[in-house]
Amino acid sequence: MSSESRRFIFVATRYDPDIRSGVETLGKGLVEAICRAGHRVTVVTSGDRNECVRGADGMEILRFRASFRSPGHLWMFASLLRWIHGRRVCQGKVLNPDGVICNAPQYVPWARMYYRLCPVIFICHGHHAIDSRFQDGREPVISMSIWLMRLCGGFLGSLQERLANLSADRIIALSPAMGEYLCHCERVPARKIVVIPNGVNCRRFGADSEARDYGHKELRIAFVGRMSRVKNVGYLIDALGRLDKEITWKCTLVGDGPEREGLERMAYELGIRDRLVFAGWSSSPSSVYQWADVFVLPSRWEGCSSAMLEAMASGLACIGVRRDGREFLADYRGMIEPGWNGMLVDGNNPTSLSSALRSLAGDHDLRASMGRRSRDIAVRRFSWDVIARQYVELLVGRKNHSGDSGNSVTLLQSGRR
Repeated sequence: MSSESRRFIFVATRYDPDIRSGVETLGKGLVEAICRAGHRVTVVTSGDRNECVRGADGMEILRFRASFRSPGHLWMFASLLRWIHGRRVCQGKVLNPDGVICNAPQYVPWARMYYRLCPVIFICHGHHAIDSRFQDGREPVISMSIWLMRLCGGFLGSLQERLANLSADRIIALSPAMGEYLCHCERVPARKIVVIPNGVNCRRFGADSEARDYGHKELRIAFVGRMSRVKNVGYLIDALGRLDKEITWKCTLVGDGPEREGLERMAYELGIRDRLVFAGWSSSPSSVYQWADVFVLPSRWEGCSSAMLEAMASGLACIGVRRDGREFLADYRGMIEPGWNGMLVDGNNPTSLSSALRSLAGDHDLRASMGRRSRDIAVRRFSWDVIARQYVELLVGRKNHSGDSGNSVTLLQSGRR
């Protein structure tokens, strides 16, 4: 690929937001890394008013005023109106880009319509059909209006995803499992699917990991994420309650959500509340990663967990739930190498997690070696500079070569060397 500077458009519903979300974290990390590589990126996103903001390293943020803002069940209608509104703002502002990256499905048809001569790629963070399986508990009584909104929202969500899959030149799957789902369940041609994982800021997380102290007696466990059904935090608390009494441990839970009150009550009932710290939501959990030596993420479903990558970059041994294709769909291939930098446990049996924690509690050297390997994998495979280079090569390759370039679903290789 030529080293000359290229011009790209990145389209997202939000950019550089106040809230912490994996979708927005990916967008910010990817755009900044592409700009650091010497390319120019115009970010098209919504905001409180129409404005053009010049950023550092060749970045330009073009915000258009969202004419309709709505929480809850009307978000899908709001996104459609933003799509229509944003068309007028961006049209003519950026001519002949080298590629368009869409961070949400509703923008893909728009990009395809107005930028027909350049490649358009769609980052698939998840699927409506999968996400709906793990929604939090519903209200006991649902009014007809809310029921209709949910029905319409579900239909529009599926429709937007299908249109995006049809319109995009390439679809980025964040994990091999997501790529396999797109290919076999959504009938997306394998030639259109490319597996490029999420990334992590290795300068921000784990820059001082060499100074980490693994010699303390207690086992320090961390969880970072929303306290909801999909994150399966109750499984972690159940497993902690099964640890032997003589094992000294402490666990910090960073996050908030609808299940927090029930989880605290569960900890009281198991007699372990004094060992658990419910730290609440944090926009910067770096200090928790630095404090801990083991990270546990028992999620039922993840696209490509930002929290897991942050923990790896911070030098932690990582534990996830083994994918079974039914109840547990999180895919950690290429991230967790069992016995090398972490462990995969049985999500249907909390004793499996207890056993894994027990083995780490009794072996300081094992925790330290796994943590160093996690950091090494994160830097070599998941740093934003590595991920951004894959996006640029994909876009420039599609622009310079007509027809199919042969890209297809590629399983992430082992992080071990």
